[in-house]
Order: sequence, then C-alpha cells, then structure tokens
Amino acid sequence: MLRLILLTLASLFGVLALFGTPELAGSSTVAIAAAPRPTKAQVIPASLTAPAPPAGATAEELVKAALAAGTVQAEARFDGPPLKPSPEYASRSAAAAAVPAPAGALYVSGASVNLRRGAAADAAVVSTLGRGAAVTPLGVTTGPWIEVEDADGNRGFVSAKYLSQSQPG
Repeated sequence: MLRLILLTLASLFGVLALFGTPELAGSSTVAIAAAPRPTKAQVIPASLTAPAPPAGATAEELVKAALAAGTVQAEARFDGPPLKPSPEYASRSAAAAAVPAPAGALYVSGASVNLRRGAAADAAVVSTLGRGAAVTPLGVTTGPWIEVEDADGNRGFVSAKYLSQSQPG
C-alpha cells in the first residue's frame, strides 16, 4: 500500500515537472501583481459614463438610454413566430379576465382543461385552459367534443363536459 502511494506521488510530481508552466518550474512562491485601487479623486472619462436616468423612467426608456450611451449592446432579433410563455408561467385565468368574452362564448368549468388537436381523448394537446377562461365555439355546440378558439387564437377541441354557458364563480 505504501509503495502504491509513493508511486502515485512520484508520477504526479513527474507530470507536473514535465507539463507545468515554465515560470513556476524553478520557484516555490508566486508573486501576484495587484492592480492599483482607484482613488476617490480619480477622474472617469466622460465617454464611459452614462447620464443618470430620469426619475420614474419606464423600462423601455432605460433600455433606449443605455443603448444610446453605448453601455450595453442590442440583442439579435428573433424573426420567428411570436413567443408565448409556457403554461407553468402564464396564468390562463388572468389572460381570460383581461380580455372581454365574445358574444356566445363558452367558459371552462374545469380547473385545468386540455385543448386538443382532434376530437379524441388521445389527440395531441395544443394548450391548457384554466378555470373561467372564455372560448369561442367554432361549430356545433352539441356532442361530446366542441371545436373552440381560445383568447390566444389557439384552435382545438374541448370535451363538452368541461364547458358551460355561464362563467363559473
């Protein structure tokens, strides 16, 4: 066991001696050069300072000011379809409350109801609707499945047992 430890230490020392940095090979201590600390009297060039934002400025105004001052760079634009938050972070019921329901709207009566691509329980889920979300029927409102469109413009089928004509309380 002792031989194994000594052999490992000798191997480690040999590797460090061969592949170690040349400036550290002959010395046992390293001097680190410290950068001088700025003093209170030190002057910062005007090109590196940004004007103070006005009180009560909106986020958009702050971003525009930072871009103009050159303290930040603009991000690349995404030319794809508009992005939507995932269901965990988007409150469907809050979105439904903010948008007035169209005439003839149906309301989701279940806590969390799947909007499906087809009129079957095994069809792919398009999105999830929260309790009280208003949906617009696109076809016949009788039968086990009703084709609807939600407030975000997603179209699909919802089981009729989770829809009602009155908004749940």
